Amino acid sequence: MPKRTMWFGIGAALGASAGLWAKQKFDRKVASSTPLQIGLEAVAGSRKLAKAARHALEAGSVEAQATAQRLKEEMLRRDPAGSAGQESRARS
Repeated sequence: MPKRTMWFGIGAALGASAGLWAKQKFDRKVASSTPLQIGLEAVAGSRKLAKAARHALEAGSVEAQATAQRLKEEMLRRDPAGSAGQESRARS
């Protein structure tokens, strides 16, 4: 039981000190920032996000086309007659 209490105390102390450190770092950053710097960082962040979204859409499109092609080839390997087999099944 004492080990559990000791580790809980160590974890609580580390968590509290990390929280204080983060708050001090945030306060220093806010105090040294100007509205112009904040605006420039916001614009840079939005451009970075837009670029990442564009890249993700392009990569998704390429993957979708590759998957569609692979599935078509796989379907033709399984049923080389294509739709001819479906027509004879539809007549029956």
